[in-house]
Amino acid sequence: MTRAGFLVAGFKGLNFLEKISRVRRPSFVSSYEVKGTLDNAYARIKSACKENGTTFVERRDLSKDVYAGADIIFVAGWQYLLPEIDDRFVVLHDSILPRFRGFAPTVSALIRGETTIGVTALKPTELADRGPIYEQMEIEVQYPVKVRDAYLLLSDAYSRIAESIMSKSEKGLLAAMEQDEKKATYSIWRDERDYEIDWSWPSDRISRFVDAVGWPYAGARTTFKAREVIIDDVEVSGDIPFEERGPGKIWAVADGCPEVVCGKGMIRVLSARYADGCRVEFKGLRERLGAR
Repeated sequence: MTRAGFLVAGFKGLNFLEKISRVRRPSFVSSYEVKGTLDNAYARIKSACKENGTTFVERRDLSKDVYAGADIIFVAGWQYLLPEIDDRFVVLHDSILPRFRGFAPTVSALIRGETTIGVTALKPTELADRGPIYEQMEIEVQYPVKVRDAYLLLSDAYSRIAESIMSKSEKGLLAAMEQDEKKATYSIWRDERDYEIDWSWPSDRISRFVDAVGWPYAGARTTFKAREVIIDDVEVSGDIPFEERGPGKIWAVADGCPEVVCGKGMIRVLSARYADGCRVEFKGLRERLGAR
């Protein structure tokens, strides 16, 4: 049976490892602590390896000697360049390449409202996400959908693709196909400034944005009465024909939930909190979100 090593990180990597470990015992596992997320994936990965008697290797300690213990090495959720790679390495990228090459492809796809997300298994190359493709799996999504739920769907696809690739490798049937460069698109990196809600967006995009940057990420941000606010849950509300729109202005408040005017349509804020965790109390109408 194929000896498989796993370089996994973050919530996606953790769930992939948990699923694939049910059918394949890892030769070794390596991970690191991902910055900018709220989950404890790194600690859970280490703990699971300890409980299962699986060799765990810190990222900084990876070497040819470690790699020697595996016939194939899967890479998922990994954000660092890998030196000394060879034909044993298989990168699992969460998009249907060649679309959404780069960073945070699922988050970008969900914000855009793509109806299909997925996973591509490919050969790593010096140019990120441009290697020949072994296999792909598409997943249809219906909105609204939280990024956490999308990642759980993806982890199942990761596991199924990894099993398929190992099976093909054992039978000598594993082959890869070059990508079509004419169809390539890219997803740019994101940082803390990319959590800010732009109230001039249409309401459906704002709803998708809030869901796409929620847990395990830091959450969508705006301001209210000069304080930063984290918006956890919203829903698209009905619109009315304003003569002039005022994006960010509160039009009505019902049961503590404000209806906020957007560039098109309105959003009902169902759950919001300050950075200290205290719930935001919305009472007045002549208030604005996003004003500093």
